[in-house]
Amino acid sequence: MNKYHIPNFYNVKALPLDHRLCINSSGYVSEYLAQLEAGLKFPLPLFFHKVLEHFQVEIGQLHAKFICHINAYLITCVALGVKPSIGTFKEFFRLALSRVGYIFS
Repeated sequence: MNKYHIPNFYNVKALPLDHRLCINSSGYVSEYLAQLEAGLKFPLPLFFHKVLEHFQVEIGQLHAKFICHINAYLITCVALGVKPSIGTFKEFFRLALSRVGYIFS
């Protein structure tokens, strides 16, 4: 899992293809491979937690494009020397439910 820069202290295991991500065991977080390939990093930046809490969604419910959107927003904030905020994030993106999960448009 070094390809995805997951720290060694996380116990990573592949789930059976018929496993639904909405069924988690206590102490586990399920992610789609597409989310990792889109740039999801662990541990999650604090701003990821704030966005998830604000929109009341779990990370497993989010489409991989969400990861790209939030990473682009964070990179832009760093480049401009601006502190990321939910208010500013909402000026650029809105949460929408699609047939593949929650996305930001």
